[in-house]
Amino acid sequence: MKKWRITKYTGGGETTRRAVLLLLLLVTAPVAALGQAVPVDRPAVVTVVMDDNYPPYIFRTQDGQLQGLLVDEWRLWSRATSVDVNLVATDWGKAQQIMADGHADVIDTIFFNEQRAKIYDFTPPYARLDVPVYFHKSLGGITGVESLRGFTIGVKAGDACIDVLRKHGITTIREFDSYEDVIKAAGEGAIKVFCVDQPPALYYLYKFNLDDEFRYGFTLYSGEFHRAVKKGRADILRLVVEGFGKIDSKEIGAIERKWLGTPIYNAEFRHMLVYALFVVAGFLVVLSGFNITLRRKVRAKTGELRELLEALRKSDERWQFALEGAGAGVWDWNVATGAVFFSDRWKAMLGYEPSELRDSFDQWRDLLYPGDSERAMRTIDNYFTGKTQEYILEHRLRCKDGRYKWVLAMGKVVARGEDGSPLRMIGTHNDISGRKDAEDSLRRALTFNAMILEHSPVGILVYDGTDGACVMANHVAADLLGVKLGDLLRGNLKTAEVWDAASPSSPAALALAGHGIQRDDLRLKPGSGGEGMADCTFARIELDGASFLLVIAVDISERVRMYEIMAETEKMMSVGGLAAGMAHEINNPLAGILQSVQSVQRRLESDLPANEKAAETAGCSLESIREYCRVRDVNHLLDAVRDSGQRAARIVSNMLEFSRRPDTARIPVDIHALLDKALELCANDYDLKKKYDFRKVEVVRDYASDIPFVPCAEGQIEQVAVNILRNAAQVLAQRPPGSPAPRIVLRTRLEADMARIEIEDNGLGMDESVSRKVFEPFFTTKVPGEGTGLGLSVSYFIIASNHKGTLGVASRPGLGTTFTIRLPLKQQQ
Repeated sequence: MKKWRITKYTGGGETTRRAVLLLLLLVTAPVAALGQAVPVDRPAVVTVVMDDNYPPYIFRTQDGQLQGLLVDEWRLWSRATSVDVNLVATDWGKAQQIMADGHADVIDTIFFNEQRAKIYDFTPPYARLDVPVYFHKSLGGITGVESLRGFTIGVKAGDACIDVLRKHGITTIREFDSYEDVIKAAGEGAIKVFCVDQPPALYYLYKFNLDDEFRYGFTLYSGEFHRAVKKGRADILRLVVEGFGKIDSKEIGAIERKWLGTPIYNAEFRHMLVYALFVVAGFLVVLSGFNITLRRKVRAKTGELRELLEALRKSDERWQFALEGAGAGVWDWNVATGAVFFSDRWKAMLGYEPSELRDSFDQWRDLLYPGDSERAMRTIDNYFTGKTQEYILEHRLRCKDGRYKWVLAMGKVVARGEDGSPLRMIGTHNDISGRKDAEDSLRRALTFNAMILEHSPVGILVYDGTDGACVMANHVAADLLGVKLGDLLRGNLKTAEVWDAASPSSPAALALAGHGIQRDDLRLKPGSGGEGMADCTFARIELDGASFLLVIAVDISERVRMYEIMAETEKMMSVGGLAAGMAHEINNPLAGILQSVQSVQRRLESDLPANEKAAETAGCSLESIREYCRVRDVNHLLDAVRDSGQRAARIVSNMLEFSRRPDTARIPVDIHALLDKALELCANDYDLKKKYDFRKVEVVRDYASDIPFVPCAEGQIEQVAVNILRNAAQVLAQRPPGSPAPRIVLRTRLEADMARIEIEDNGLGMDESVSRKVFEPFFTTKVPGEGTGLGLSVSYFIIASNHKGTLGVASRPGLGTTFTIRLPLKQQQ
């Protein structure tokens, strides 16, 4: 008696599973007969390696012993061939490695594919089985391989389904050591979708009480179990085929019934039915006289048909049970009559009891959301007319509580008339409200993020860290860079000179290299002066294993301009301080000059005894000295020196007064004297580059005689007048040759309880767009470097805020400009 050995392989993990057995005898007998024609030397022992966890074909008991259909079949093979079998069962990856290393003669439970055909010779298939995709009941829409994109698919390591999935572009695959591990991971929630051969899938789903948690999706492909040997080992292949061909079919049948069970309606019954029909037909043709016998046969056959109809009804119930067990509602539509069978699950999905809905097409249409009606009817029509090959419809149906639920309908026409018109259609409904809610939440989140990006007051850009492509940007960033948003999104980090990412020391490169957040002030618009300056922050972000560069740019153009104005103000304050110091220094020698001129005039013109005595001492009379001075015009020269000194003294006094901090105290002021003082100060102001000279401007005073003293801060109003007068002089200097002589008119009038001051020039004038903005801070029509744009805005603040008056402008291009100041005659609190 030959020995039967089972080797327990302890070096591997869990095992693969495969599924459904075909009749081995039909496919192996011819090959076995062929094998008998060529005698071969038989080995004493054949080592067979296979999966050890593929119920019901092969799996282990709780104490680790192997059992299953293949264990019993190989035992029969050993008896039929008188060759010992060393059965090595381990996890599928290990099994393939053992065969590749030459430690086994035969590998069992293997699928055929082109890659394996290069290294193995295969026996004919002995079992055909499906490889389905299963998914958790909380999901929906898993209808084909394309619908798997985005899901993580659980598979067994080394399984043939991995290649099939990858050929369809599915790469999100998670491998486990065995089918049992896949099912356990699914039960623990680690995966929601998995691909497992049908027999082990059903075995473990029921074993772990997960059959109500997961649904059958679709069959990815169907495969066949073979046994294989290494390429060129024809002797072993013939021995394997010959051995299985010798096994009695009854023994094979007994093993199959042991592990696969017995069908409720088996082939013997069908054979009996065919035989009975044949007998009845024979009796009708040959012995028409045996009517009584025929009637008896008919009655017998009628009973059998009733049984068949009952079996069909039960089969239909099982079909509905299978679909509803997967969470789907079932419907069966008689297109010709409009009657529709809705399963209890279909109605319960919407919250209705079985008796609460009519079984008709009109009932479904009444439940349909009005906004989906036209699209639903069009989908049905397109399917019936052949414009679409599949009937798939996502629509909303009204629930019992008045809410609408999203439903995925899938169906198929199963009967058509002779003209091709549809007669019967069956299908399923699946609740996809959860998926739709998730999609709506995602859509709202994306919309919210887009709104944040669009309305953000700062520039935001995101660049791909790999190829540098700009994947996100907003309009603020485009404006800061001075480009269109579309051009910015088509741009690239590596070619954008403004970020200088090619330089390893640039903030962008440092941040992307992982050196933390980087900041720098950059001019984003080259050659634009203060415009386009931005405070830029660079940060590296990670998403799904990919790196990106986030750039946040804050416009600091105004801040830069403020810094420049502050610097200019500091400079002017320094100049003012210097002017004040110089004025003090000039005052001392100027006072000496005026005093000396006065003393000279007294000594020449006065009849003081000391003057006469000094003339006698000099040997001449005082009269002769006076006559000399008259003839030589010395007295006029002395008067000129005195007048010039007094004028210089007034200029110095004005400079000192203007350089002092303005006095905000309001006291009654002679407005005419204030204007004359401002004119005198401006008359000594001229551009060092000789662009303008106030002394060349004709000044016309048109003062009203009834203007009372005006309560105001004298220094501030003087500052306003000086600003306007200087602006007028500068504009007058820009007039083209041939223009009328430059002129400024100072006009005062009494206007109700206000004193009105007009400063009018005959310069170039302004259009309406410029007139509206002259009092805005930093607005100027002068070239860069010649003005800050603050003079008139400060003047407006002084008049409107500090004195509760008004400051306005009237101008026409080519006809000059008039500034009008109105000051209240009564001091306001």
